[in-house]
Amino acid sequence: MDLQTPSRVSIPTLPYNELYSWGWNNMQLGHAAKGAERTSSPASPSKTSRTRDIVEPALLSNALFGNSSISIVSTGGSHTVVVTEDKKVYTFGRNQRCKFCLFNLHSSGQLGHGGYNDEVAPRELKFEGFVDDPVISVACGDRHTVFVTEKGKVYVCGQNFNGQVCDIICLTMKLGLGHKSNMDKPTLSELMDRRRIRKAVCGSRHTILISSKGELYTSGWGTFGQLGHGDNIDQLYSKKMELDWQAVSVVTKEHINLALTSTIHTIL
Repeated sequence: MDLQTPSRVSIPTLPYNELYSWGWNNMQLGHAAKGAERTSSPASPSKTSRTRDIVEPALLSNALFGNSSISIVSTGGSHTVVVTEDKKVYTFGRNQRCKFCLFNLHSSGQLGHGGYNDEVAPRELKFEGFVDDPVISVACGDRHTVFVTEKGKVYVCGQNFNGQVCDIICLTMKLGLGHKSNMDKPTLSELMDRRRIRKAVCGSRHTILISSKGELYTSGWGTFGQLGHGDNIDQLYSKKMELDWQAVSVVTKEHINLALTSTIHTIL
């Protein structure tokens, strides 16, 4: 199981692939109406939130996933992606429509359905590119999603920069596409098409891709040096890190990363 969880959400899996979720419920837990009403928002303690948190593990019925077993789960800041054993992809949670932008120029679209509506329950992501080339790795950032397929292709969707009216502090090119436009559908990263990428991990505002050779490619916000290139520069494209070792596994949290090496070169 590929499980990546932010600080306020817990989504482990139990035997027989039953999926339970609980914690801060910003729609990413998949339960439309369950839970205890929160008196304050984690981001704004003085404000009352209508969201109902899930204060104990609650089962997400397999019927929500076409009665298929689950193989991959990944969670972001306020969205979740599930991949089933029959290779179908489901997304749910916040999609971050910008209420200040008339033409959705600053809306995110990390759910990948070709729009900016939130999804309170799992919705199948029907994307032609995944039909004959199934997803083997998923990573979720705060407001972006990265898919890696069996053939090593990388698809991305969601927020590609932070420039909303409510957050104009930084510009963050997280998707590695070479531009700053947000994408509301999975979009192929053509520059990585021949790199044989096997896995992706995401921080809150950056992305790391791992190749079958153990190479690391990073893109996004670099203010804290989290891109690993010896500087604090943002990267519009996925840039290869200059390393004298090969990575087999990488984990990232917010703006930090940890990598494991091994004499057995199998990407985990």
